[in-house]
Amino acid sequence: IAGIQIAPEVSFADGSERVVGQLHNVIVQLLRNTFAHGIESAAERQSRGKPAELSIRLIITRAMTGFAVTYYEDGRGFAQIAQGSTLTLAELLQKGLTGAQRSATLEAGRGLGMDFIASSIQSLRGDLRITSQNGSTIIHITLPD
Repeated sequence: IAGIQIAPEVSFADGSERVVGQLHNVIVQLLRNTFAHGIESAAERQSRGKPAELSIRLIITRAMTGFAVTYYEDGRGFAQIAQGSTLTLAELLQKGLTGAQRSATLEAGRGLGMDFIASSIQSLRGDLRITSQNGSTIIHITLPD
């Protein structure tokens, strides 16, 4: 979107190379979803009191039994989740709250993006929570060692 600057922040814990490799396609899909669905126009961001720059953060830290991955973007938020609510991996898989029901686009994975993310995390024996808060999306992923 014209006029939008992006302020990326990436932070990886020591030893997280394996996690980055396992989640490479998931991370790419999260970015695709952000760019296809989450970026507001400059005027929209201003009217919501947001800074002109879209903030995207990817942080991988060591957790007690594996790794914790946090993906944050301060765009529109996740449309299928009420503000202040959290959706779990089980709920995402059970309810089928994916883009296929709303606005499937080539840029965001043809409506299969969230299905891909959920099934990828499940196959890695991980967990996922998506929170929509203050017009932002926060995705927490935990993966075992």
